[in-house]
Amino acid sequence: VIGFTLAMDARDAARYRLAWADEIELDLPPLGGLPLSGQRRADDYTRDAIALVSEFEATQHVSGNHLISVDGDRGRCICYILATHYLPLEDADPWLKVGVRYDLGARRFDEIGWRFNSFRLTALWSKGNGGLWKIVGRRLAQRRANI
Repeated sequence: VIGFTLAMDARDAARYRLAWADEIELDLPPLGGLPLSGQRRADDYTRDAIALVSEFEATQHVSGNHLISVDGDRGRCICYILATHYLPLEDADPWLKVGVRYDLGARRFDEIGWRFNSFRLTALWSKGNGGLWKIVGRRLAQRRANI
């Protein structure tokens, strides 16, 4: 968890991708309007997740209270995240802080070791400008339309 949150904040897609199995079952809210839930290829999810957070000038995801369980080649990690998002705006609050719970399923693969294969994000609280997600979603859509 620490590795992929650090990679997300660093906008390091290659490092972020290393956390995930090739196929992931996602249960995430539609952040920025992107449909991030359902069965997804990890390459596609990584591309979309890193593109979305890259629209913020800065993010910081701090994880804690990791509860890890292992049963053979299966594992689970539940933890809490304090995520801070910053997007400078001329006429609105540039900050959004959120508290969320991650519930991640993992599997051990012979050739590559442990990788997450499921991810559920549950929003617990937020403070600040919740509209930042819509703004970054619009910016990302415009950027992709101009490619």
